[in-house]
Parts: sequence; structure tokens; C-alpha cells
Amino acid sequence: MLRAMTGRSPTSAFRMMRRVDEFFGPTVCLALRAARAAMRRVRGPGKRAPAPVAKILVIKFWGMGSIVLATPTLRALKGAYPGAQITFLTFEQNERLCRSVPSIDRVHSYRAASLSDFLLSFATLVRFLRAERFDVVIDLEFFANFTAIITALSGAPITVGYDGWKSWRRPFYTNPFAFNHKHITEVFLKAAQTLGAEVLGTELDVPIVSDSLRAARLSQVLRDRGIAPTDRLICININASPLEYKRRWPLGSYKVLIERLLANFDAFRLVLIGSGDDVAYVEGLLRSLGAHPRLVNLCGLIEVDQLALFLRRVRLFIGNDSGPLHLAVAMGTPTVSFFGPETPALYGPRGENHTVLYKNIPCSPCLDVYNSKENSACRNNLCMQAIDVEEAWAAVCQRLAESPPRAALQAVGAP
Repeated sequence: MLRAMTGRSPTSAFRMMRRVDEFFGPTVCLALRAARAAMRRVRGPGKRAPAPVAKILVIKFWGMGSIVLATPTLRALKGAYPGAQITFLTFEQNERLCRSVPSIDRVHSYRAASLSDFLLSFATLVRFLRAERFDVVIDLEFFANFTAIITALSGAPITVGYDGWKSWRRPFYTNPFAFNHKHITEVFLKAAQTLGAEVLGTELDVPIVSDSLRAARLSQVLRDRGIAPTDRLICININASPLEYKRRWPLGSYKVLIERLLANFDAFRLVLIGSGDDVAYVEGLLRSLGAHPRLVNLCGLIEVDQLALFLRRVRLFIGNDSGPLHLAVAMGTPTVSFFGPETPALYGPRGENHTVLYKNIPCSPCLDVYNSKENSACRNNLCMQAIDVEEAWAAVCQRLAESPPRAALQAVGAP
């Protein structure tokens, strides 16, 4: 996710998939629904799930942060079905993260960098589903037609997914449940609860990186950038998902905040992160700031599992509503975050170590599960511009005063 990517960016493919899902998904769902009804009349009612459950498939394609927020649900499933193998189906960009989640036993990645990749991956996935014969399939996407189709094609006797206004999806789920507008961690947990699983806390699971070679490569990258094991670090993510850039706090505001940090906290080094898609944006900010010995650019240089390791030693994370924010929370790193298009009531960090800045202006939030987290009508993210630098500065100073020092980077990421 955070490596320097080669080839075509997946962003355009993701947007294409959203359009296909919106315009063609309902028709495919209705056709598949009719075919399933005809097959039931010929074959009779479906079979019940075996006892004990041996194979569970969990589907979540979009949102690195959402995957982190789903870890309490995965933990609950593992507690309810300790003998079951939990397979996680997601985009290949999320594979590294998913492999470091303790409750995930296996990852099946889906490549969607182009239309041809998408079609080939879909054909491969259908064969995989039919061969595996999952006992339970859990769809954690919000009202997506694509994942409803995958759920139906799995042939699993027990299927779990969100019930809502897209009535054509409903027959594909034996255990439907409502989107209840609580924090998204609790929304995900309802999926496990429909299967009788006990909630084992809402704390986010800490990703575990057991690959010592990858940890050693991260250490080398840090050394190459002049970061010593004893350095005090502040991590800053000025980026947001390319699927919705309106989540970005203004670049000029970040510039002023970073200049103040460099001028007033000379004991800290500031580290900028981001994915390969973000390199040009981050470099633009760095050019406006000018070279500084305590300002380090890691954008496009480390992958998401290495970022998890890195965040373990960071004193404070500052950033937009994004996947790295939720990863920082999972790693126990104090945060200051900026919200606007999305509401922190659903996605904000929870706990005493986190400060969320959000103005709640009349048009905010404008992104939700009912518009597929997309609002093309907004041309000016006033909700983010309304967050003043002075307010952010006060929040950062308070967090730095309250946050204890973090441990130096370990050779291996296991806690």
C-alpha cells in the first residue's frame, strides 16, 4: 500500500468498478436472483451449514482503514469458531496488511489494476469459491452489488451481509442485518453477532509482522534517511485516499503547522509518509518548505506492514481521515486527525490518546454508505478548510505534552 508502485495506478480501475457496480450491478443481481430461484425449484431447499464450521470467508475490498476497524469482528469470529479457517478476500493492495492481522489465517487477493486484470481475477475467484466450498461467507462491504454477487456465487449455506434499500441484494444473505449508524467498529461487529459470536472487546488488533527480513529492510531505509533508533519522531500523513481527495486538510495549513513544529520542537524529527500515488503531492509540500535536517520524506518507500512497525516508535501521528490514521490507533500511537467529508462519529479514533478536529458544518458529512463514499458535486471542501491552524497547533502541543516516549524500533514487529 505504501510502497513505490510501478505500472498503472489502481485508482482509475477502482472508480471504474464503482461505476460498473452502480449501473450494471442491480441488473446482474436480479438475473442471478431469478436463476437461483429456478435452481431451488429444481433441486429443493439448500443445505444447512455443517457443524462445526470449518471454513469462513470474509469479504472487504475497499478501505485499508476499514480493514483495521474490522479486526474486533475477526477476533470475535475466531473466538466463536476457533477451529475454523478464516480467509480474507480483498484487493491486492491490502494483502500485506491482512497477512499481519492475527485473526486472519489466509488471504485471497484480487487484482484490479486494469479492466483485463479485473475480469481475469473474477474468473479466478469464481473457480476458487466453487473449489473451497465455504461454510460461511461474510460480506463487510456496505450495500455493494459486486460483493453481493460474489456472496451468491460462493454457494455457501450461510451468508451474512447488510440489509438495506437495495432490495435486489437481500435474497443473497441468509443472515441479513441493518446498518445502525453507530461507530463502524460496532457496525462490523453485528456481522459476527448474527452468527452468535461473542464480542471480545472493541479494541483494534495490533498487526504482527513476523518477517525479520522486511523489518531489517525498514531499518535500513530509516538509516539511509538518517533516522537513528533513539530519535524522537512525529509522523505526518498529508494525504487521503485517491478515491476521495476532499478528505485532505489544506496543504497551506500543513505547511504552517510543520514550520511551527520545526521551530518549536527541536527535539523531534518530522517524517512524511504516503503511497506511490502521493509522491508528487508530498514533494510539492517539501519544495515549499525547503530542505531541513529534521524533515524526512518516507513517501512511497515503505509498505503498510513496515509502516505498522514504524508507527510503534512514533511519539505522535498527525493526519487526515485515512488508513494510516487507523493503523496508528491500532499500534497505540497518539493521534491528531482532521475530519470533514466523513463523520468521526462513525470513523473517528476512540480513546483518550486521540484528538479529532471536525467542524460539523451544514453540508458535512457528505460521504456515506448510501452514496458509495463519493460526492462529485462538492468542488470546495469547506469542512476541511474551516479547521484552523491555531486549533491544530493547540491540539498537537497538548498531545506532545501528554504522550510518553515510545520504544525504539524492534528487529521483528511481534509485540
